[in-house]
Amino acid sequence: GVSIAIIMGDMLMAFGNDIIFRSGFPQDRILRALSKLQRVVSYTVIGQGRDIYMEYKKEASEGEILRMYRNKTAQYTVDGPIQLGSILAGAPDDLSGKWSEYAIPVGVAFQIRDDILGIFGTEAKLGKPVGSDIEEGKLTLLVSRALEQGTGAEKKELRRILSLGTALTLPDVDRFRGIIRDTGSLSYAETMMRGLIGDGRSAIGRMEGVIDASSKEFFLAVADYLAEREY
Repeated sequence: GVSIAIIMGDMLMAFGNDIIFRSGFPQDRILRALSKLQRVVSYTVIGQGRDIYMEYKKEASEGEILRMYRNKTAQYTVDGPIQLGSILAGAPDDLSGKWSEYAIPVGVAFQIRDDILGIFGTEAKLGKPVGSDIEEGKLTLLVSRALEQGTGAEKKELRRILSLGTALTLPDVDRFRGIIRDTGSLSYAETMMRGLIGDGRSAIGRMEGVIDASSKEFFLAVADYLAEREY
């Protein structure tokens, strides 16, 4: 299964490159877009590699987790797609940094929201079993903060629950949720998420005169949706 997944990923990467090759845009834009795509993939691999290593190590600082979010989720979910569209539309290179000022914080906020939903969401909305992130032992911002702020007993219980794997029960999930709330981890993550969305909105505000009013409205709406979505 792992071997098939790896070669399928290679094939999909080839398809992605081929789509840009055959897109019909001017050649210079195609070359710039392909170069950007390779960088996006590289950052994503670095982030995913860090994610795997942290799960293996069973510990990670808040700074390590946030760097992983920036390299992994923010790059391929928000920044990369915007950058590719901007390049193919003929935008100048100096617009790239302005887009990243919006996309990176919004992408990190998206991941934090995903972490919250992974613990407090419902199966009907998520499309996956409740507590699947806990079952996988994921080291998220929520977990990192709870392990930092919790009592000795709370930290011990968190680590026990994260180590259960498929033996995880609904009472374990409820206990885990309670610790995340009681340690202030949930409110901390929500506050950080709102701050990051504010950073993204401010970046769009600084693009006045660079993008038109309808585009500005669209990107502001995207930022709000990513942070408030329920699924």
